[in-house]
Amino acid sequence: MAKKQVVLVLDETGSMGIIRDHTISGFNEYKNSLKDVLFTLVQFNKAKIEMVHNRVPVKDVPDLDRETYTPTDLTPLYDAIGSTMTDLKGKKGVFVIMTDGQENASVEYSQQQIFDMVTEKRKKGWEVVFLGADQDAWATGQVIGVSKGSTMSYDKAKIVETFTHLGVATARSLSGEDGDFWKNKDREDLK
Repeated sequence: MAKKQVVLVLDETGSMGIIRDHTISGFNEYKNSLKDVLFTLVQFNKAKIEMVHNRVPVKDVPDLDRETYTPTDLTPLYDAIGSTMTDLKGKKGVFVIMTDGQENASVEYSQQQIFDMVTEKRKKGWEVVFLGADQDAWATGQVIGVSKGSTMSYDKAKIVETFTHLGVATARSLSGEDGDFWKNKDREDLK
């Protein structure tokens, strides 16, 4: 039986700089909460879209630190999602997009292409999750094909708590629990 997968497309743009240490802490807690999954991490900004880990057993993924998470530059959100989905292997899993900014720098993928890719992955059994801060996350999620039940708006001041809730929701999803990825209580706690 194939291992379950978790993919995290993590914003590493300049606006994340003010919560750099909290993002590192939250990511490490999230990663360490996952058990027996193959983990993919993509960090992105205008200067790079980097697949840092690709289908690595989560126990072998090192923690982020100030050297491996260095926010800078603009937000090529569509390019980060599109290039990651293009390289995605496996039949299903949890695909998480986490950003505090709106698309402002993509050159290879359009909003419609991302909508089509997300829709196709969801049809194939992937749970595609969108977490957005400093924006209307539900509107952004909707235009890229993410369901309302898999979208959450979070306050940047609560990013560590957001990662904690993400860990709980990811575990529920991987266990096969039906229903919305996020439970209503999770959403209300993080606004």
